[in-house]
Parts: sequence; structure tokens; C-alpha cells
Amino acid sequence: MNHQPPSTYILRYFVDVEVLPQVSWMPQTLGWKILAVLLLCLTLIYAYQRLSRWYLNRYRREAMQAIDSLSGDNQHYGRELFYIMKVVLSHLSSKNNHVFGDTFFTALALYHSESLEEQLQHAWTHTLVSDQVSLTAQQKQQLKTYCCSWLQHHKAFSHDDI
Repeated sequence: MNHQPPSTYILRYFVDVEVLPQVSWMPQTLGWKILAVLLLCLTLIYAYQRLSRWYLNRYRREAMQAIDSLSGDNQHYGRELFYIMKVVLSHLSSKNNHVFGDTFFTALALYHSESLEEQLQHAWTHTLVSDQVSLTAQQKQQLKTYCCSWLQHHKAFSHDDI
């Protein structure tokens, strides 16, 4: 069956609409091409910086996960928290490998202005050297809050700055 155009006198003068050729999305002038390349370069630089920042801050995320996984009922909570913070300090600078006691808290203060109460510092240090001393639930919570805040807000220097 062949298609026949309408033969009635009303439709006789209708003309089919022509489909126009598609418009290219490719820029026609050199200026737009330069702008597109520049925009692509800036996007790649921005993506690289964000990926680099994400990769360089992975130690923060890992330390936060380790702190979150600590049980408040653990008798060695202070020792494990100290170990996590010590690993982070050692990651920031190898000069922090041997810090303990007051030098540990001084090293923490080097990277972040917020400091821990002196009484809590002494209690934390005593739990590290003696198994008979333990932290209260409130002290554990204060230490956890301080360490999480420190991890989120400390400034990591380049190796040349220290």
C-alpha cells in the first residue's frame, strides 16, 4: 500500500515543514576554543587540589575512626588514645617520635591553640605509667572530645616549617 497525499481541496496547499540542519556544539571561533581549554585546565587543577587535600588528610579520618572505635569501658582507654595521638604526631613530624608527658602536650599545642586542662593532662599521663590509675567516664569523654577537636582543627606544617 502506497501512501497517497490527501486529495481533498482543504489539505491541498499544505506544505511539509523542513527539518533544519543540527547546530554544532563545537565552538566556531578560536576565542571560544581557548576559553574552553582554559576552563578545562582550571577544572583539572581544582580537582587535583581537592583530591590531593583529601588524600593528605586521610590520617585525620583514620585517627577519628580509631578513636570512635575505642570503648569507654576499656581500662586502657587513656593508653590507646595516647597511642593514636602519638601516631598522628609522628606522622606530622618525626621529631615527635619520642615525646611523652609535658613534651607531648607541648607538641599538641604547637599544631593547635586549644589546650587541655592541666589537671586532665596529669591524670592522662598517670594512666600511661600506672595500671592502678584509671580515668573516670567524664575524663574519658573530655579527652575524646579534645582529641577529636584537635584532629579536625590542627594545622599541619610542611616539613620545612618545623
